Amino acid sequence: MLERAIGEAKEGRFGRFRAYPEGQLRRLRTDVARGMKLVRLATAMQVADRELGRELEEELHEQAVTAGKARRRAQTLPAELARLEKRRRLDGVPPGNFHLRADYPAHGSEG
Repeated sequence: MLERAIGEAKEGRFGRFRAYPEGQLRRLRTDVARGMKLVRLATAMQVADRELGRELEEELHEQAVTAGKARRRAQTLPAELARLEKRRRLDGVPPGNFHLRADYPAHGSEG
């Protein structure tokens, strides 16, 4: 667009700028303004796309971390139940009183 306008300006004696230079300059300014508007739009779209990608990556990372924790917890639950059953038998607690508290720490320390 700019190259075309420069070429037409160089042909000043024969081109469009000779007949109506103010109108050609106004058209050039309008074209540049439209071009800048498109550039701003493209930039805003790239920023939005990058933000969306970042949010999706964070969400996927959180899901992977949560799934990993659930997998590890599922692997330790049978061992924890066996340890509690053994402790119950050693302490002589009757089976009716045995239960797994929801707030009991899974790492084995007693509170």
